[in-house]
Amino acid sequence: MIRAAVRHLGSQGKLARSLGLSQARVSQLCSSVPRCSAEVALGVEKATASTIPAWHIRPDLFPHPPGGVLPPPGFYEVSEVA
Repeated sequence: MIRAAVRHLGSQGKLARSLGLSQARVSQLCSSVPRCSAEVALGVEKATASTIPAWHIRPDLFPHPPGGVLPPPGFYEVSEVA
């Protein structure tokens, strides 16, 4: 999900600035298994104008709205271009 936010905003640096984090921390969030905090999930939602809602990032913390559908597995994955 964080990679999708990076893609949406154009760079890790832009996402980092909008979240008040370092680019290095955004890089860690992109490549690591540990989940981001609730604050980061809400920040991503705000930075992407709700394109990537907090409940997509942390469904364990934010219940999805009635009628809200989780994307299929891999929906936000970044494909490598050869």
